[in-house]
Amino acid sequence: MRDGSRLKHVANLQAGGTPDTGDPTYWADDEGTPWIAISDMSQGGTVVSSAKAVSDAGIASKRLPVGDPGTVLLAMYATVGAAATLGIRATWNQAILGIVPDPARADARFLRYWLESVRPDWTAAVRSNTQDNLNAETVGNAVLPPIPATRQRAIADYLDAETARIDALVVAYRQQLDFLARRKRATASEELATHSIARVPVRRLVTTVTSGPRGWSGLEVERSDQIFLRIANVPPDSTRLKLEDVAFISAPGGDESKRCRVRSGDVLTTITAAIGQVAVVPPDLGEAYVSQHLALLRPNPALVTPDWLALALWSDDAQRQLDAARYGGTKQQLSLDDVRDVRVPLADLKVQNVVLPRLLVQLEALTDAERRIRRVTDLLTERRQAVITAAVTGQLDIPGVAA
Repeated sequence: MRDGSRLKHVANLQAGGTPDTGDPTYWADDEGTPWIAISDMSQGGTVVSSAKAVSDAGIASKRLPVGDPGTVLLAMYATVGAAATLGIRATWNQAILGIVPDPARADARFLRYWLESVRPDWTAAVRSNTQDNLNAETVGNAVLPPIPATRQRAIADYLDAETARIDALVVAYRQQLDFLARRKRATASEELATHSIARVPVRRLVTTVTSGPRGWSGLEVERSDQIFLRIANVPPDSTRLKLEDVAFISAPGGDESKRCRVRSGDVLTTITAAIGQVAVVPPDLGEAYVSQHLALLRPNPALVTPDWLALALWSDDAQRQLDAARYGGTKQQLSLDDVRDVRVPLADLKVQNVVLPRLLVQLEALTDAERRIRRVTDLLTERRQAVITAAVTGQLDIPGVAA
């Protein structure tokens, strides 16, 4: 590999497939051969289990490759360029490319790290070409750095240790984030419960409960003065609307537009996919509309403030009620009546106005701590990528590894 080699010249590339899902004889229980999908690779690293397994007949029906532990897997669709290593004997679907290097010419662990280093380039290329996947030809023609296999193994040893150290730090920081998230919700739940005088259904506290019309995603435009609020704008860890990445729409006017246009102080909650996330519409948002995936609640100002209603819906007890109301099988969702029926703690309006300022300060302090930790984890992730890229391209001076 003095001048670098194309991947297809140093490794065997094997595309997977999917047996007929309507034929039960092609699928098996735990005694079958594990069948890897991209979702099974979601944690990266080493794949040691799968959600589904195939029978020998299923393997034969599609002539599926069966890889041994150490086979490198590369996602071709969806999470383009994600790489992992098989830790079990398994086969895989058509969204994955299995790569088995010639050990005399390329080390499998080094190859996986190299694939991680070029992932940003492949992701950018896929986006610029308006495609949503890679293909085996593109991958096979990629040129590996001209590093001998013996040195590749030494580099892989170094990266195994270095990435494990970084990954352990990331795990520790994410555990802190989980703790802070639980602490924040518990703080809100306890404070509201302490000062409440009753638990009442949401329907008694609002003047309006509605959602956006179906099909309005087709009205999205690149830029306009009309904001289109989606699930992405309602964060899971706060009741503050997230506006860093908004979509825009050309609303058609008429009664539908009037119905789903938000006002300052409206409370929004997600009713499909990530159910139960809550946010308050700020006073300076401008003209904005909700998608069909959000419920719009308009608080009765004589009974409840927007922040109290939002935090009440965000509380542990309300979340349990929303979770219990889910329906729809694999695409779980809530009806507007499910939202109306949730019982939430209620305090006198004067008490709400006294309690909320202090509570919101507490929650914001916890949110600031979360932001600081996320910045650290982002930096660690960037550091991990930089170390891998520098090592596999020979730009990093690794102790004990000759140049």
